[in-house]
Amino acid sequence: MELIGKELPEKLRPLEHLVCHVYRRTGPTTLPALRWEMFRSKNLEGEMLPPTGAALIYMPHIARANYTAVRDKSYITSCPVLPPID
Repeated sequence: MELIGKELPEKLRPLEHLVCHVYRRTGPTTLPALRWEMFRSKNLEGEMLPPTGAALIYMPHIARANYTAVRDKSYITSCPVLPPID
């Protein structure tokens, strides 16, 4: 997956909304808008801001959780076909 014109793929929009909701219950629902709002209003440093869209795509724990979900959903199959672990 990759960013298309600075936009997240449609598949990751629910994850983007979840992250925005975790950082701020009301307000922007996109990461760029949320990052700008938090930086502007609180003058936060980079480590205190939500992740960027690219970081959201390439976070290893998201890939790991996705792999685990695929693996666990295929428990009824005797020889499941799983995606590569890397």
